[in-house]
Amino acid sequence: NAGSSASWLGSCMSAGGTEGGNGTATATCTFGSLGGTEAATVTFTLFNVNGPDLNGLFQTITVRKLFTTYHLAGILKVNNIGNRSAGAFKVSYYLSNDGVALGPRLGTSTVRSLTAGASTKLAYGFFMLQSPIGKYLITVIDSDNGIPERDETNNRVTGKIR
Repeated sequence: NAGSSASWLGSCMSAGGTEGGNGTATATCTFGSLGGTEAATVTFTLFNVNGPDLNGLFQTITVRKLFTTYHLAGILKVNNIGNRSAGAFKVSYYLSNDGVALGPRLGTSTVRSLTAGASTKLAYGFFMLQSPIGKYLITVIDSDNGIPERDETNNRVTGKIR
């Protein structure tokens, strides 16, 4: 029933489709029913069971006024919670007004590799002319999407600048 939130009891008897971008695929499934068969287009999110999975956490975010400039600095802990090593990847830092939209890019770091289950700490520091207090620092881990991950949805880290 198009547009409804009803669940279909049964399973997909046959499927054919195409792989999409960002870990999705679209398939047309034929479902058996009492009155015959019904077709539906379904979008699946694909999660690779094996592979690296990168996420992070701000350990510190500090702001210091130095004469007429502000220094935003801290430590970002990057984790590979997957079960395979990750090769080299980039980590980009953005200033944001609302914690959602990416504002200007402040800088980028490179991590050479990160083994499965390991973590690394990245020190960052940026000088700016206006105070960043009250804004947000957003970090995108694997910002160039060079690492195929188990879960591509957990690569953003957002922190309020106080």
